[in-house]
Formats: sequence, structure tokens, C-alpha cells
Amino acid sequence: MNRNLIEKHKYDLAYKDPNYRMGVARRNSAEKCISWVLGKTNITSHLDTSAGRGEIVDFMRSKGIDSVGTDIVDDLLIPNKIIFAWSNDLPFEDKSFDFLTNLDAMEHYLPEQTEEIIEEFCRVTKKYIYFAISNLNSFHKGNDLHINKKSYEEWFNLLSNYGSVEWLYKRDNVISENFILEL
Repeated sequence: MNRNLIEKHKYDLAYKDPNYRMGVARRNSAEKCISWVLGKTNITSHLDTSAGRGEIVDFMRSKGIDSVGTDIVDDLLIPNKIIFAWSNDLPFEDKSFDFLTNLDAMEHYLPEQTEEIIEEFCRVTKKYIYFAISNLNSFHKGNDLHINKKSYEEWFNLLSNYGSVEWLYKRDNVISENFILEL
């Protein structure tokens, strides 16, 4: 079995647990950062990669923004809301979205796919990408789901290779750090 499928299996199991979802503190932090982006520019289209249960898609739609999510966990797929897609192979045309969010997911991707995934995000996005990234351990039923750990300075420097990066609310969130990449 290839490594992608082994990692996917961990998430298939995690999402069978109804308590495995975005917590209130994480959601509040995400909405604060998204509001920062929305205050800078007009956003009409949005993609949430590794969308989980679709909380951010719902938030963006509540703001009147056309939003869709992607995920690889079959149990999370909802027609016209969350579609199946690997983050390094998104089924969208170039520059399809004004804004892309990737919340608490980079640390879950295979380390060797990091740059390929960022490049794919840049390909489908016109304006902004919001990354929330944790470098802490995250165990679920004995599995450390965070397999792609870097210091926050390393993440900042890596993202800076793709455009201008704002490190928002630095050290404001005990869960993750928030980076906005402007393309």
C-alpha cells in the first residue's frame, strides 16, 4: 500500500469519531484571519482544501461568497460542498479562486509533497492563501497525525518563496500560527 493511502486511512478512522472536528478556539482564530483578508480585498470565490466537515465553507457561504471544499475522506464528501481531491492534484482550472484556505492541514501532508502542494495552491488561486499551521504533536488513537513538522520560521521562509507573507496574530493562538500569502 502506498504512503498516501496509509495516511488517508488514519484520517478515515479519525473522522469516524464525531468529536474529531474544528474546535471553537480554532474556528474563532480562523474567522478572525479570514475577516482580515476580506477587509483587504473583494473576494467572490473561495476554496477550502482539506476542508474536514466544511465549517469554513459554511462560514464563507454565510458571507455570500461562492465556496467549495476538498477532502480525501469519503465520509466527509457532500455534493456541491465538499468534493474529493488530493491537495497536490486539484481538479480546477488555473486561477479559479480569489482565496484559498488551508487550515491545520500542511502538517498532515507528506513532507516530500510540501512544495508540490503549495505550488498547486498557487496555481488555482488568484489573490490570497491562508495557511494555519501547527508544529505541535497531534495524537488520535495512538497515531501522530502531524507528520510534516517545521519551525514556524521555516514555514514563513518557505511560503515567502511564493509571494508576500503576513504572519498574523503571531503567537496569539496556542494551536497554530496563521500565515497569509499574497500572490
